[in-house]
Amino acid sequence: MAKKINAKLVLELLGKGMSGREIARTRRIAPQSVKKVREAAEHKPGQVMEVDWNGTTMELFCDATGEVATAHLFKLYAQAASGE
Repeated sequence: MAKKINAKLVLELLGKGMSGREIARTRRIAPQSVKKVREAAEHKPGQVMEVDWNGTTMELFCDATGEVATAHLFKLYAQAASGE
């Protein structure tokens, strides 16, 4: 079972000037976990987005002109800011 990270404590220690490496060593927290807490705290909404082509196409029909157009579908992944 994974150990829960005390993000509030990590942020407090970072605020007091401790390095991520020092926090990981003294509090027995994995360095990558400290890094994830730091990145989540520094993250701004909409800062990270990924667009991926779905590979699917669809036909769009315009009632007014009778024109048929091919549309390519894309997916957008936007990370939300974490409240933890």
